[in-house]
Amino acid sequence: MKSTALESYLEKGLLVFMILVAAGGFFFVVCEPFREMIRPTHHCLLHETTGLLCPACGGTRAMMYLLRCDLLMAVRYNPLMVALLPVFLYALTRLTKIVLARNRSLAQIQLSPFWAWSLLALVIIFLIARNIPYFNYLWYPW
Repeated sequence: MKSTALESYLEKGLLVFMILVAAGGFFFVVCEPFREMIRPTHHCLLHETTGLLCPACGGTRAMMYLLRCDLLMAVRYNPLMVALLPVFLYALTRLTKIVLARNRSLAQIQLSPFWAWSLLALVIIFLIARNIPYFNYLWYPW
């Protein structure tokens, strides 16, 4: 099958993205000054406005602690991100394999509605659970 120009750009963009992620991960693990340089300085608009934690609050810090091999702190900052990381990596690897094999175009790759709705339900449940005071262990440390 012939791929269109847009699919060709998407394929190249995916490969460049994976190379940049791998290089960034390498430098983050190896170089201490690089870790200090990328401290998160942004704030969650939902949290600043309402005081509620969104499902992604603490996700950046969780990934930083995961790269430092500190699983406990990563889970304390955002357990959902840590739990979904293997799923994301599997999907990214599978997508890359499909693109590199060129046996299908990107337009033919589809996500089952069941998985999309399941992911949405999981995120909503996590949003509610982490904002209930009883589940304060889901809150990231301040």
